[in-house]
Amino acid sequence: MPGPIRFMFLEGGVGSEKEGARKRGGTGMLDAAQQHRLKYSFSLVYACRRDSCNGYIMRAFQKDCAVLICGLIKYLLLEHCVPATMTLQTPGAMPGRFPSPTPPPDRPITHPQNTTPDRSPAFPSGSPLDYRANSLIRNRPPVFNTQSEGLLPRAHPQAQDQTGITPQHFLPPRPQGGRRVVSDPRFDRLRRRPVDSFGSPVRRRGQRPTRGQRNHASITPSRPNSEDGGQSSARPSRPSNTEAASYIPVLYPIPLEPSPLQIHHELQEKIRRPMTHDSVPGVVYILRDRNRPHLLKIGSTKNLSDRLQGLRRECGLDVVIIYVSQELKYHPRAELLAHTDLKHLTREHSCVCGTERHIEWHEVDDGLAQRTVERWVDFIKQEPYDRTGELRLVWSRLLSKRCFPNTLLDHKARWTHWTSVLIPPSWRDHWECITMTWLRHPVWGSLWEYSWQVSCIISWSAVCLVLRNSALNNASKRLSCRESTASVQRETLFIAI
Repeated sequence: MPGPIRFMFLEGGVGSEKEGARKRGGTGMLDAAQQHRLKYSFSLVYACRRDSCNGYIMRAFQKDCAVLICGLIKYLLLEHCVPATMTLQTPGAMPGRFPSPTPPPDRPITHPQNTTPDRSPAFPSGSPLDYRANSLIRNRPPVFNTQSEGLLPRAHPQAQDQTGITPQHFLPPRPQGGRRVVSDPRFDRLRRRPVDSFGSPVRRRGQRPTRGQRNHASITPSRPNSEDGGQSSARPSRPSNTEAASYIPVLYPIPLEPSPLQIHHELQEKIRRPMTHDSVPGVVYILRDRNRPHLLKIGSTKNLSDRLQGLRRECGLDVVIIYVSQELKYHPRAELLAHTDLKHLTREHSCVCGTERHIEWHEVDDGLAQRTVERWVDFIKQEPYDRTGELRLVWSRLLSKRCFPNTLLDHKARWTHWTSVLIPPSWRDHWECITMTWLRHPVWGSLWEYSWQVSCIISWSAVCLVLRNSALNNASKRLSCRESTASVQRETLFIAI
């Protein structure tokens, strides 16, 4: 680059034309050709510097991108391709390869022809072995050519006839006296377990007696009569040992009403459970039996008319329709959640169809049953599950965020709380879910090793965007100037014509 042009560029560009001319010894005035050459030289210098800066930025950007891509490939290989349980026996060895048959240099080489196998017996020749006894009571092997102890005593004679799984030679002899009626679990005889009846008192009276009750029909003794024919005031005599042993007290289970907190946790567990049934649309219904007007049946079906005919034909029910929902995709899940929500009001009832338990009958009024079913039907309509049947992340986060207040320990407060929980998520909830999911991704732990490359890529991207915008602005300005100049020339030509 010539000296005057370099001087003018460093000292102020086009504004120092007179100073450059004065140093060259001229008058300080430039003609049109010199001004054109000077402007062309300045444009070349600016273009060269801009191209060199852009080239350096692009080379650094490509290098950092290559390093970052290599780090991401390493993370994917270690996290997803290579199993976590694979360990390398030798540092530097490839996984899945057999160890080399060549011993390492630090291991001494042993020749098999120089080694003589030890053929000495494990037991001394003079000690007989009792192969009839258990292996645990045979002679112990010699330790340092010395026998630790002699022969152990043989098994008990009575234990040889027993065929139990456990070693019977450690049991004491059987008692020779009178045996008790209750069996002893030490001799591998099982004790009979009492069978509890879970029916009503009326049904228990009509049931067949058990084996113990048939053998001992009269367990409770009667009051003995006194000598003068009247009943004495003495207490009833206690049953004998045989009667006391065969007497089995009947325990009636007391149904416990589930607490609101238990139902709340069960609802959370069933909402998070993946979908396993088909996605054929169906409806959720509420029915009432005319013979049991205080009970309501909550169920779901794909065809309501066929279901009603089946209930009349198989179960003999005279039902009345209370509520039928719109068709929805996962109707069995809505039915399950409604049953769980009204679990404390469930009433089991017997049916002639042969089903052991009916858990879809609830002792609840029409308004509460309809509000409960509509709450869960509206929740399923929001499509909280993805295509694979898993609960979406935003709903999982909302269930964890909107926890149940422990101070409100009644079912009305629980229903109010779940009404607020099942409100559709807003855009802020979606944004928080996406942000937290990205921030908690495990890839950031691997990218921390390449923090310098990541920061360089971000800074180079910002610089490229700024330079590109400035270049676009300059180009648009030049284009507008050219268009304005062309329009002025056209107007001048038109006026001249």
